[in-house]
Amino acid sequence: MPRPPLTLEEKHTIATSLIHAAQHIIVTEGLANVTLRKVSKLANVNTAILYRHFSDLDELLLFASIDLLKEMTHQYVERKANTSPSNSLEAYMQEWQFFCQHSFQHPECINHVFFGRHSHRLDTLLQDYYELFTSELTHLGVTLADLQYCGNLYHTNYQYITKLMGDSVDKKSLALLNDVMIAYFHQLLLQKLATGDRLDNTVLTEKMLHTCRTLLRWSKTDTI
Repeated sequence: MPRPPLTLEEKHTIATSLIHAAQHIIVTEGLANVTLRKVSKLANVNTAILYRHFSDLDELLLFASIDLLKEMTHQYVERKANTSPSNSLEAYMQEWQFFCQHSFQHPECINHVFFGRHSHRLDTLLQDYYELFTSELTHLGVTLADLQYCGNLYHTNYQYITKLMGDSVDKKSLALLNDVMIAYFHQLLLQKLATGDRLDNTVLTEKMLHTCRTLLRWSKTDTI
């Protein structure tokens, strides 16, 4: 006799238990050491169950990593409500400083979210994550729009530099500037992954801020 389909509540319970199990292993052993067998054992479910909720292990790891984005977004919402930068450039630098501080503390998860196998589907996966954890996110004051704002690195940075540069730089150049900034951030993230605590987070953050300022200045003077 075939097994009856899972109810929505059962699907939610299993999916969240898998996410939390993966997250526990990430915290205790590192993302690279997460395996399907370890996750299923910790969640106390059959290994095959994972594929009824996630396309593969990488997608599950992305959901577990997004949980870090949830906390970062919560802090972003609180910070935004309590700060008022005097100008647009200062606001932009504060955004990068905040993002870098979180990113270099958790480089594995941030790299998996923004540059991993499923990062091109991040908008859709953030919606799926929000549906799973709506109550918790609402309690934290985090909306889907907040989550997507912090989760769409390319789009958010492009919006900021467009506002800063105005009509002084054409769209093609703005897109290139955006790509260069994100690529440089990714290189710093990979350096952190390769060196661990030997590379100071503050130094990396300062490098990113200095590079952003320099690129913006060069753009305005038509140097790039």
